Amino acid sequence: MSVSDNMTGQYLDSLLANRLLFETRHEFEVYADYDLSNNNQLSGMAQRSARDLLARLAEDFLSPTGRYSDFDLFLSTYERASAFFENNIEGKAMLKDPDFAFKMGRSLFYTHTPTGEKKLDAVLNLLYDFELEDFRTPYVDPVMIIAMSLGVLPRKRQRAATADPDYINEGKVVLEFVSRIISLNNHYEENPVLVEIERDHNDESLHKTRILFLEWLGRSLFHIDGVTRPEGIDEAMRFLPLDGYWQNWNDKGRTDKNVFYHIEWKGMAYNFTELVVNATQITRTTYHAELFRDGEDLIFYLIHPKGAYEQLMGQPVSRNLHVWLICKTDGHEKNIRELSFTYKRGAKNFEVRLDKLRKVEGDDVKILEEKLCTAKIKDKYEQYSCIYQGCVYAVTKTDIYLEDPDEEGWFYKVPRDIDDRLYDISVDSVAGMLKVGLEEKYWIGFEPCAMTIPPDRFEELGIEHVGRIV
Repeated sequence: MSVSDNMTGQYLDSLLANRLLFETRHEFEVYADYDLSNNNQLSGMAQRSARDLLARLAEDFLSPTGRYSDFDLFLSTYERASAFFENNIEGKAMLKDPDFAFKMGRSLFYTHTPTGEKKLDAVLNLLYDFELEDFRTPYVDPVMIIAMSLGVLPRKRQRAATADPDYINEGKVVLEFVSRIISLNNHYEENPVLVEIERDHNDESLHKTRILFLEWLGRSLFHIDGVTRPEGIDEAMRFLPLDGYWQNWNDKGRTDKNVFYHIEWKGMAYNFTELVVNATQITRTTYHAELFRDGEDLIFYLIHPKGAYEQLMGQPVSRNLHVWLICKTDGHEKNIRELSFTYKRGAKNFEVRLDKLRKVEGDDVKILEEKLCTAKIKDKYEQYSCIYQGCVYAVTKTDIYLEDPDEEGWFYKVPRDIDDRLYDISVDSVAGMLKVGLEEKYWIGFEPCAMTIPPDRFEELGIEHVGRIV
């Protein structure tokens, strides 16, 4: 977006006055190669020099964050957030609560429900429609509001904004918040988002800015939003046509003609099943897989069956049982026929080694499916298998009804008041009766909130086996 010469000067002055990119005027002077000793503003620069400076600042400090496309968007968003903060939060007693920012983040990005605190909820309702589970329009950037509440982003034109900040201390405040908000999702022993933010924080060669701190906050908040509900999954990921059979290739051809991979979308994630085919038996291993974006990268995340079992039992996934791979498609998103992978993070010696997958098509699919119908199937990690059978049949104000996989017309009625998280479950949620390992009796599982209930607790929790919906 082009910016008028008059606005260019105003943008530069705002970046200087609010110390968004440099802690001191002197640092800005050195970067801009412009003497500010007799002038508090950059709007006095020659027009061409001002345009070149703004473009250089955008390239060096704004574009790498990926959150804002240009300073026109950033500063208009900043203006709107500042006005909201000044009118609704600044000077209020609730801001003195040391957990104020955390409560906002948890409500808007994790629970998606009000906090129960009347004054805070009044502010949150101005930002977020809890019934529609979406931010209101005109959009006020909640990340900026949280940053202002933490004291790491001054309100625009705030008198104290000209005081030199302490980026080292502000970075620590942000990292503490990020660590705390990400810890709400305790599925992973090593969370990749937190690891990368900690790496950036500890990188002394990386120039820290308040805009970078906003990127850290935004990345962590939208990450926690994405892993807590199906709606947080990138819609493009949800509908990528990956279902089908695939084989691993490298530059020399197929790595093993007897090994196939079956990918199947399961409503909130993928099942990624390895099939090792021989004359009389097929050995099957089903991995839990997720596909999501991390900045510019498309990430293919794989969890070993044992890791998925740990996760289902409410334990962190062990470090050697999951891996993050950068995934690239062949560009034909309506008919993807090739996927290539490079290692990003996690277990370096993960059991499945993926290089390049190509889709199996035509007669080869028919031959494979015939073998699947006739050969003996052996589950390599049967003791860790967790398979949803049945689904959510109905949800009332008080109960969730899950289909009984063995008796048609019968249901397991689960009271919603046994856990507040069950009020977020809908008929579209990945939930149902779980066949866990070698156990004969069904468990109950609610994947969106990582909640499982063993059969020996059904009676204690008031879970009933019923033949009708009440």
